[in-house]
Amino acid sequence: MSTILKTIRKTDIFLIIVLIIAGIAASAYLTHISAASGTHAEITIDGKVFGTYDLSKDRTIDLKTGNIAVIKNGQIYMKTADCHGKDCIRQGKISKPSQTIVCLPHKVMIEIKGGSDEYDTISK
Repeated sequence: MSTILKTIRKTDIFLIIVLIIAGIAASAYLTHISAASGTHAEITIDGKVFGTYDLSKDRTIDLKTGNIAVIKNGQIYMKTADCHGKDCIRQGKISKPSQTIVCLPHKVMIEIKGGSDEYDTISK
């Protein structure tokens, strides 16, 4: 082990420290970008737009399908649903662009729009 320590130079240690700092900075930057929130929620029922709602205004929305959505603190979630399984409630709160909540029995979809969209891939 002493031969390994002898071969490590001050420049090697400096390079390791610089790479660690660069990695931490890149991680912080990417976390900041992915934390961007959307500006509004678009609710569609059976493929037709039911309404578009600003996420900055707290409100309760009766979807007339047995579902009630709630906007609070810049997030939207399904508070109640009368469908079997209640999967839409378990999907939780959403606030980032392109996130969705779906209730298949009632054909309801809530999608976050605005802000900076996150894409998995880009195609031409």
